[in-house]
Amino acid sequence: MMANQNRRGFTFSLRGHIAAATAAISIILSLGISFMAASISKTQIEHREGRAFAKQAHHTAEMLDRAMFERYREMQVASVLSDISSAAVPPDAKRKVLERMQSSFNAYAWVGICDANGIGLVGTGKYLEGKDLSKRPWCTQGRDKPYVGDIHDALLLAKILPNPSGEKFYLLDVAAPVREPGGKLLGVLCGHIYWKWAEEMLNVSDNPDTNTLLTSKDGLLLAGPLPARSQLADAAPQTMAAARKQQTGFRLEKWSDGKTYLTGFSQGNGYRDYPGLGWISLYRQNVDIAFAPARDLQNRILLLGLSLGLLFSVIGWFQAGRIARPIQAITHAAKRVAAGNLDYTAPPIEADAEVEELADSIQQMTSTLSREISDRRQAEERLRKISEAVHQAGEAVIITNRQGVIEYINPACSDITGYSLEELVGQTPAILKSNQQNPEFYATLWQTITGGEVWHGTLIDKRKDGILYPAMMSVAPIRDEHGEITHFVSIQQDMSDQKRLEEQFIQSQKMEALGTLVGGIAHDFNNMLAGINGNIFLAKKAVLKPDKITDRLEQIEALTTRASEMIRQMMAFARKDTTKKRELDLGEQMRTIIRLAKTAIPESTRLTLALDETELPVLGDATQLHQIILNLVNNAQHALSGRDQPQITIGLQQFEASKAFMAQHPELTTPHLAHIYVADNGQGISEAILSRVTEPFFTTKEAGKGTGLGLAMVFGAIQSHRGKLVIESAEGVGTTIHIYLPLHTTDRPAQDAHEVQTSIVAANGECILLVDDDELLRNVLREGLESLGYRVTTAVNGRQAMQIYSEQSADIDLVLIDVVMPEMGGVEAAKQIIRINPQVRLEFMTGYDREQFANDRALLEQYEAIMKPVQIEALSVALSRALRQG
Repeated sequence: MMANQNRRGFTFSLRGHIAAATAAISIILSLGISFMAASISKTQIEHREGRAFAKQAHHTAEMLDRAMFERYREMQVASVLSDISSAAVPPDAKRKVLERMQSSFNAYAWVGICDANGIGLVGTGKYLEGKDLSKRPWCTQGRDKPYVGDIHDALLLAKILPNPSGEKFYLLDVAAPVREPGGKLLGVLCGHIYWKWAEEMLNVSDNPDTNTLLTSKDGLLLAGPLPARSQLADAAPQTMAAARKQQTGFRLEKWSDGKTYLTGFSQGNGYRDYPGLGWISLYRQNVDIAFAPARDLQNRILLLGLSLGLLFSVIGWFQAGRIARPIQAITHAAKRVAAGNLDYTAPPIEADAEVEELADSIQQMTSTLSREISDRRQAEERLRKISEAVHQAGEAVIITNRQGVIEYINPACSDITGYSLEELVGQTPAILKSNQQNPEFYATLWQTITGGEVWHGTLIDKRKDGILYPAMMSVAPIRDEHGEITHFVSIQQDMSDQKRLEEQFIQSQKMEALGTLVGGIAHDFNNMLAGINGNIFLAKKAVLKPDKITDRLEQIEALTTRASEMIRQMMAFARKDTTKKRELDLGEQMRTIIRLAKTAIPESTRLTLALDETELPVLGDATQLHQIILNLVNNAQHALSGRDQPQITIGLQQFEASKAFMAQHPELTTPHLAHIYVADNGQGISEAILSRVTEPFFTTKEAGKGTGLGLAMVFGAIQSHRGKLVIESAEGVGTTIHIYLPLHTTDRPAQDAHEVQTSIVAANGECILLVDDDELLRNVLREGLESLGYRVTTAVNGRQAMQIYSEQSADIDLVLIDVVMPEMGGVEAAKQIIRINPQVRLEFMTGYDREQFANDRALLEQYEAIMKPVQIEALSVALSRALRQG
């Protein structure tokens, strides 16, 4: 009995499930159909009602144009009436004609005539008679042809016309020229029409859900439920944009009041010979009203679906009884399996063929399920880990389809690029393109990954805010089970921080090297100053011997030139520039840096140079090459500590690599090389240490005497030049460091035109405004310029220079201005002077490195900067060149 109750309870439960499922399916289908029908109905209603609204708006615009045409024609007809066009008809008779016109169309606020001089001749109610109307648009533009003026405030008439309501009113103007029978202009006939007439004709409703609006050609609201004279584009920007593009149409848009309207629009084109004012008529309706039929259809279908669901649930209830009992046995077996007994075998079941087949299928499914569950759990766990790793990764991950269209990005990609998932999905990675790589770069990348290989490399990309950033990227193909490429995955690491640290490290190395040079530079400068002071003393002693004075002064000039060149080299070396490679003569660069390096080598150390005089062009960065040599010389000097006869040898020669050498060093791309070597007879390096000397932060020096980054920087810089570093060393014998750089075979760039001419160029009486805060230098330069034939006016700072130039700009041919001065610097003063005269000829002077102080690169790129100490010969050439170019 209990078993039967259980069975009946189970049968009822199955019936309930089948009935509920049948009803649910029916309801879900009904819901789907109802929403689909509503969507289709809404689309149909939108297009049908939209076209109807557009037609209504067109009808309104046409009605207004026709009404305005009547007033337009009426004014032209009235202008040729004999009582109007005849000068012999007295004003009172004309006024009666005008008043009859006004009474025939009660929207006329005023009808009147101004004479040929623009003076009010006659008007209804005697208004404006004798008033000067010559500046009114209708009076000036209506003299030659009929005129119609858009809605405007009633400035003068508002003060004199009756206005019981006290409301502000607006007028339209319609005018026509009045000519005597002989053609002579008698005046202009004008009718001012109350704008209230158009509003009444439009029947503008205050109903916020369905109403008519009218705007001017510029979008100002002329009639409608919104504030008068407001810009309708502020309330419905998309609708107004569409109305300006097409004359008639419709638009569905959410307006600024938060409601969505279906709006038809049409722009008037005039009627017959009436040109029209380009008014835009709009007819809108709240979508809650417009789409009410669609919602009604949806509700009806939903109600029908609920009824069918109820009917099908009853049918399902009875059908469930036919299969309940055999299903009970199957359910029992399923429960055993669900309890974890996947080895359970169900007894034979006598039932319909389908149910028996179901029982067999369940048995087969049990064994299959056991395997698949285990496999799926393992796969899901792996997939979960991979998904979480990609989501949490600090690198940007981008997945695209076979055509390169982005389908997925991880949060790190949004953080790095500034684009959200929604902004990037559907785009291609070209949205990040910075134009820093040439087309061949991207062609190679695409060819690599479409060929099924992985691409690795670095590039510059652009964030959403336009800022460029360096990145290291790998792109790999994704294949399906057939081995076909379906997608690509890109993993990108933002290298901005690493790049910044690299720049800081390189700059710190420069400063470390400069610190080594300070003692030597001070020694050389003291020698130069001693030479200058000695020559000054001898010059004063030889005051009666002009030839000897000239010799002494030339020696002083040579010493100052040497000092200036040393400062220029030191500042160029310390410059905090980004790496820029260009073609360089390696021999010239070596001679330049050796002059600076000598200052760091004590006089007790013998320096031997073996520099090949052959021109050796390389593609490189001068600052990095200087830093490489200084680091190697600095290391060599440290290695000589305690040696009795310390010696450093620096060499440069052309080197043709053999096949064996190229095979030994595969990173070299050409056998045509320049060979630099720095050798010392110091203590040498042991084999254990030799393998680690290029590791960052590895050093054998005492604390405080080195960072351990020197040779690591040298190694990285040589790699960036596609070169090779080779170190040979033996303990107690010394060390030789070899650098091999590939020669560059293209033509050398032409010599800088600024360096060609150095002889003095005389002037032709041009006037120079000389600006410098140093009185001694200012006086010396003034005398030097005057000796060349220039006229010179001086100023002590930028503010005084600006004042002088504003007063004497017509007489000043060129401004020569120092950059760093008190009160107002040269750059700011130059900007003010350029505002006075954009064609001004201007030259800067500075004792600083041009790259270090330039806050306004565009200004300093446009004008030349002359480095101090100024040499009169070079200054004469620069001034002559600037005056010629101007």
